[in-house]
Amino acid sequence: MKLLKVIIVDDDDDHILMLQQHLLMADPGIKIVATAENITDAYSAILAFRPDLVFLDIEMPNGNGIELAKRLRINRISVKIVIISGKQDYAIEAIKVSVFDYLVKPYNPEELKTILNKTKLDDSLINLSRQRTILFSSFFEKLSFDADALTSYYIQPDEVIYIKVLDLKHIQFYVTWQDEPITVHGTVTDIRRRLPYVIFAKIAFRTFINMKYLSKISNESHKCFLNYKGRLIALQGQDNYLHMLKQMISKKKEKTKNNEFDI
Repeated sequence: MKLLKVIIVDDDDDHILMLQQHLLMADPGIKIVATAENITDAYSAILAFRPDLVFLDIEMPNGNGIELAKRLRINRISVKIVIISGKQDYAIEAIKVSVFDYLVKPYNPEELKTILNKTKLDDSLINLSRQRTILFSSFFEKLSFDADALTSYYIQPDEVIYIKVLDLKHIQFYVTWQDEPITVHGTVTDIRRRLPYVIFAKIAFRTFINMKYLSKISNESHKCFLNYKGRLIALQGQDNYLHMLKQMISKKKEKTKNNEFDI
């Protein structure tokens, strides 16, 4: 998971230093990219560093934190804001500008840890949602491929079991809805550009498989076995491509285990 980038905005140097220390104690992995002592400098720092999280004191010399939060929302600058205040008076206004959290002084350092964990979880869910949106739209979008001047095929990526590159201009699709492969005009570049990389993996110089159907990889024979409706399809792979494929699968398993997601 990426490091959280944090900006602290407070007109009191002692408060900034104390908050820095508490944040790093709560999570040594965060990165405090900037601090600011007024609203103008804070806005510039947010634009420059694009942080994940801003801890923003409510009372500032040239404005208050709510005004800065409003300005960020109006200008569609996406950042999570945590308002820090000595009282609850601004809580309703903070809700109206959709701040991420609200800390009342004196706060408990454990509250900071909760906020950081909530930020990471929120980011993970957003990334997962984006990934699923991309994945599902890729699955259900029909792609057109020309077989000849008179025939075009419209194929969903999910319908493709595997792909063979015949030569520089022709590709064969082995699909779920017929036994014989479909030969169309296309190149390796077309496969990489048009088919979702999260679904298809290269196992040999001229062979791509749909990961959905992958059942087994033989280390001895360097073959991949695809399972389609109980029928095993054996495809010869190459050691370097299979090594990369296994690494990719291991990384995905580890990220799933740790509840981490990529976009």
